[in-house]
Amino acid sequence: LETVELRRRRGSGLLGLAGMRESSPMPHAPAGMRVLRPFLGLSRQQLAEWAQERGIQWVEDPSNQDTRLARNRVRRFLDRRLRDDALSLPDELASIGLLQQAADRLLGQAEADVAACTVHLASHTAAADWPMLSRSAMMGLDSVRRAEALRWWLGRLGCRMPSRLKLFEIERQLLLAAASQALVRHDGITLLRYRDRIGVMPEVPPITPLLLRWKGETFVDLPAGRLYIEQAGPELAMLTNAPDTVDADWLSRTEILIDQGRGGERLRLSPSSPSRSWKKLMQARGIPACLRACLPVIRADGQPIHAAPFGLLADMPPDAHAAYAAYGSSGPRVHLSWQPAAALQPWL
Repeated sequence: LETVELRRRRGSGLLGLAGMRESSPMPHAPAGMRVLRPFLGLSRQQLAEWAQERGIQWVEDPSNQDTRLARNRVRRFLDRRLRDDALSLPDELASIGLLQQAADRLLGQAEADVAACTVHLASHTAAADWPMLSRSAMMGLDSVRRAEALRWWLGRLGCRMPSRLKLFEIERQLLLAAASQALVRHDGITLLRYRDRIGVMPEVPPITPLLLRWKGETFVDLPAGRLYIEQAGPELAMLTNAPDTVDADWLSRTEILIDQGRGGERLRLSPSSPSRSWKKLMQARGIPACLRACLPVIRADGQPIHAAPFGLLADMPPDAHAAYAAYGSSGPRVHLSWQPAAALQPWL
């Protein structure tokens, strides 16, 4: 009853008014983990008597007496109401039961709607834990189903149910706003919309400039992933067009800078393609502006040689031409690759 009354005052929808369940998904936990509440149907007095009979001691939470907290004010309100009209309790519980039955039907519809509106990213392992929604598909639902689908999706992410006003703000920012990018904060996570995709914004810091003299390390950890520098296999070592490889001796002699991309900086991804600005490449790839500072660009002698998530660039510094076997180098080669953090992958 407390939960139902609290949610009613917050303007919750039907799913919130159905009250607390004996079993529900565990917030911010992997899929399948659940919270079990086996004592939900017992009163405080019944639990206290059961513990006393067995000599079990318990701890009283002093905050339960703090009337500054909404839950305690609601509890006292319900205590007075039930003392004045104890016969109303069965009706109150029956009403909750009917709400839960209706909520179960609504949950099934909301789950189906979210499944239909999910952006399928089969190549990303993070997609199962951080499902993305299609804005256009969500806008195809009527307003009631859209609101309940959002509630269900937020619950799938491990979030608490938002109030009516908070849900309206989430819907306004993520679905109704005209801008190509929108951010809204809820229950400890940031929700991001970029173009047609809606998901969780990864909590990764931007790249900070890092000077590196390579001494044979196989990887370098960066804020949003890991840069691998691995010896190329024998099948690549002598190829004239070995992909994403550079001469190991040249790399060991060259000081490289790992930094963020620069908007107007022009990059060429392959010898046959024209150069394009870093910003245009990011836009064409569909990478949100708020995440671009997390993606590393590697520079040698001030010139970009590798840009995440694209790979090794076609243009190299003039004094690094010998790095390509095509120019006569036959020494060992290393393969450069960048592995993004799992939460970042769906946005790339």
